[in-house]
Amino acid sequence: MSNEWREGYELISTAKIRTVLEGKKPDGVLTEKIRYRTIDRDTGKEYISESRVQALAVGILIENYGIDPEEHNSDCIPIEIVTDSNPAIVAYLLGALGYSRRDVCQILDISNQTVAKYIARMRR
Repeated sequence: MSNEWREGYELISTAKIRTVLEGKKPDGVLTEKIRYRTIDRDTGKEYISESRVQALAVGILIENYGIDPEEHNSDCIPIEIVTDSNPAIVAYLLGALGYSRRDVCQILDISNQTVAKYIARMRR
């Protein structure tokens, strides 16, 4: 049995791609690992995340604000994000700072459903 991973892609949008890696371990057990890849269409730069919501947040930061999440990783949130809306702040915390959904919920004192609603709102 092979220990190699096979990579397949399912298009979510032109800037957000879900990457599925699957394969078999030497003992024959089928395993699956899912990661998400966001691509900046202008630069071709790729961002990999194990969280779909974080990958979507990265796409939001790139498309809506022209922010490269890897260059904006301090605890200071840019003024254009702060003055925009709570959904923008959620996207920044998830995409640029790499906080988990749970952490964002605790920091902003909002529910998990609210985080999902904010990300969905920002994608429109």
